[in-house]
Amino acid sequence: MTADLDGPGIVDLYQELDQWQFTQEVQLVGGNEQADYVLGAYYFRENVQQLANNRFNQIFAGIIGQPFGLNDDEQDTTSWAVFGETTFHLNEQWSFTIGGRYTSDEKTANRRLLDPNTLAPIWDVDPSFDDTNFSWRAVAQYRPNDNVMLYGSYSTGYKAGGLAGTRPITPNVAFNTYEPEELSSWEVGLRSDLFDNTLRFNATYFYAIYDALQLSVLEPATFQFGVINADAIVHGLELEGVWRPTDQFQLSGNLGTTNFRYDEGSRIDPAVGVPFDTLDGKQFPDLAARLNAVFYQPTELGEFAFGGSATYSSAFARNVGNSPAIFSDEVTTLDVFAQLTSPDGRWRLKLEGKNITDEDIFLAGNAPGAAPGSWGSRYYTYGAIWSASLRLEF
Repeated sequence: MTADLDGPGIVDLYQELDQWQFTQEVQLVGGNEQADYVLGAYYFRENVQQLANNRFNQIFAGIIGQPFGLNDDEQDTTSWAVFGETTFHLNEQWSFTIGGRYTSDEKTANRRLLDPNTLAPIWDVDPSFDDTNFSWRAVAQYRPNDNVMLYGSYSTGYKAGGLAGTRPITPNVAFNTYEPEELSSWEVGLRSDLFDNTLRFNATYFYAIYDALQLSVLEPATFQFGVINADAIVHGLELEGVWRPTDQFQLSGNLGTTNFRYDEGSRIDPAVGVPFDTLDGKQFPDLAARLNAVFYQPTELGEFAFGGSATYSSAFARNVGNSPAIFSDEVTTLDVFAQLTSPDGRWRLKLEGKNITDEDIFLAGNAPGAAPGSWGSRYYTYGAIWSASLRLEF
């Protein structure tokens, strides 16, 4: 792998991966005028074996070591759950839903670091992790008429904990585990079709508390990614709508606001050396929005349509440490199109332009540090693209 495009590689990655899994889920669904229900069971089994030998060139060899060694990892995961949910139809206006899920997770591993020359074990450990959880949710729905529905819900969630990432370089790292992630979430919302079904408008407000949110961070001491936990709160508003006043015009859009913060007293990010509660959340823009407009015009050749869309995102951090090198600036992109569809729908000619203002659209990146001026790698998507296409159906 090379980042400077001049030929010499920064790191050679030799990895062999063998993965097997089996998943099965069964459900029993039924109901009547008074209630609907679903009962089910879930089973998951996975085995992963990985042999990895990573070698760094002279730039990093003095910092990280040349080589790490040969990592031989095998991990087994077994997970099963039983769940059920019932919706009671109290009358034509009110309904109430209650449900729960019991989950059991078990993970075991064998991790060895071998001498790359003699294949003799440098160390050999057998970490393990197991946990159980019961999550539930309750939802109340109210329909004042056939076109409007209001609801409120409370739910809990669970994401299993686990073992440290693969390719550990010390036995202490190999024994590392991360905690289960748990969520408590409140939500209220509106779903509506208004003005003789020419306008659809939906609104949702959510408030969620994360206990031991799982975060992927770069450990400076080992130059490896690991998973750690921090508590956090996120809340926001989501709006979406579609307006079609005539058969020839449609306007649609959505808008989302997000407020994310770590709880005071959360642990220190090892990649930055500062408390989490001083950092922004990863990939949580304060505001994101999209607006679409389409015009339709029937002709003798078929239906002609043209339109465009605008998409906006405010600035946000791309990694947990808020590294400036890979911070995403706010960006607005514009797309346009024009198309002609035959009367029988068998062919369609389309001309379109994406990101016509040629904005830099930053997708992802890596950065080991958060200090101003620290290095990082950035990955971008396309610039402006213009295209023509013809679709035929036989």
